[in-house]
Amino acid sequence: MTHTRPLRSSLSLSLLFASSTFFPATLAQSASATLTLERAVQQALNQNAEVLSAASALKQSQSTLAAKEKDPNAIVTELLSSRQAAQLAAVQLTFVRLEVTSDTVNEFFNYAENKDALETLTAQVKLSGRQLEIARARLAVKTSTPVEVQKAENDLAGARQQLTDATAVRPVIAARLARVLGLDKGSTPVIAEPPALKARTISQVALEQNLDERVLSVVQAAQALEAAELGVKVTNNDYTAEQTQREARTGLENARRALNTATRKALTQTRDAFRSSQDALEGAAVASKARDTAERTLQNDTVRLQNGLIARIELEVSQLSALRASQQAAQAVNAYLRTLAALSLASGFDVTGLRGN
Repeated sequence: MTHTRPLRSSLSLSLLFASSTFFPATLAQSASATLTLERAVQQALNQNAEVLSAASALKQSQSTLAAKEKDPNAIVTELLSSRQAAQLAAVQLTFVRLEVTSDTVNEFFNYAENKDALETLTAQVKLSGRQLEIARARLAVKTSTPVEVQKAENDLAGARQQLTDATAVRPVIAARLARVLGLDKGSTPVIAEPPALKARTISQVALEQNLDERVLSVVQAAQALEAAELGVKVTNNDYTAEQTQREARTGLENARRALNTATRKALTQTRDAFRSSQDALEGAAVASKARDTAERTLQNDTVRLQNGLIARIELEVSQLSALRASQQAAQAVNAYLRTLAALSLASGFDVTGLRGN
């Protein structure tokens, strides 16, 4: 089992400007290179258009802030606005990078699971065709009925349609993945097998701390409160209209409530996402056991066929069941990583282990 380094110490570091660090350009992959999930994430963080735009916006806001701070005529509200803009741009970049990581994880798994589906459906079509042959043969010797033949024909037609649909959607999934990765239009990604299960050690308490520094909606609400506090301060004098002062105080109270609401919502979303990740981890364990059971059944049926105790068609059914169970176990592992990506988005901190925090 692989563990992350303690989140509590990691979260004590600044997550704002440090989040703008990019992976080395040498890690960028060409369309023809085989991409592991980790390298796919790195490719996306290097090349994705939204990440590049957010990084550019951060650079511009930092430049503007530096100029404002050097301006002797800049007023306090302008300085606050520029400082908040730079802070928000940094958090926005962090958010975009987490969002792109999540999109990459999801599209990578969609592409891999489509490949598995094609394999399963191809086997299902073959098995359904064999079952139809048997149904027709039994009907010919009057040990079956036309209804059973019709059912077998329907099963085969349904399997063929599912295979056609899965084949047709594959280029669409490939195009979505290529877009997230920042590949040229028309490029087709080549991906490796999804990673094996690696349970993460995650501190829920640590993730719930400092949400006002990491979660975009909470940062925005905290900035609104800071601006409202400044508004009350600069209007609290004998040369500002009383109505303006009342409006400033009302705005301050509203901003406090808004921050409280945003914080509670972010906290709830983080807790829900954390719970989902733990449920997914348990689901992966259950699916793994089901896979092992199906494999043992297949082994037993192989021996039984060798001893003449079952027909070959029964072994073929066990083979397809074992294939499905294996792929469902893989999907359960994928689901766990999907929930980690969702937890990263909810908490504003990467817990997937795919980005090398």
